[in-house]
Amino acid sequence: MASTESTPPDNRRWRPPELDVRLDGFDADEKTTDAFFRQIGVIEDMLVPLAEHYTADGVHSFYVLHDSSATWGQPGIPQYVALHLQRDLEGKRSASSKLRFRYPRWHSPG
Repeated sequence: MASTESTPPDNRRWRPPELDVRLDGFDADEKTTDAFFRQIGVIEDMLVPLAEHYTADGVHSFYVLHDSSATWGQPGIPQYVALHLQRDLEGKRSASSKLRFRYPRWHSPG
């Protein structure tokens, strides 16, 4: 006799890792907060971390991120973002800088 129970959905589907910039409990001045939101926060759910590095003292974090929304935007928009975060551990302040760069095109010789 065949089972009439439905099969539960497969939750093992691969999902890209989420970006966690580890800024909980930190504050920044309004200019820094606005710049971070305009450049990173707006597309944070579309940024896929490819590489992360944290200094041992926790002051600096470096990220290489893939902007998955860039593949659907205007031609020539860089798909990769380099992000550097700096934290003041005593004052609980943070600062960030960002650089967008294009993936180099590799050409075969000949």
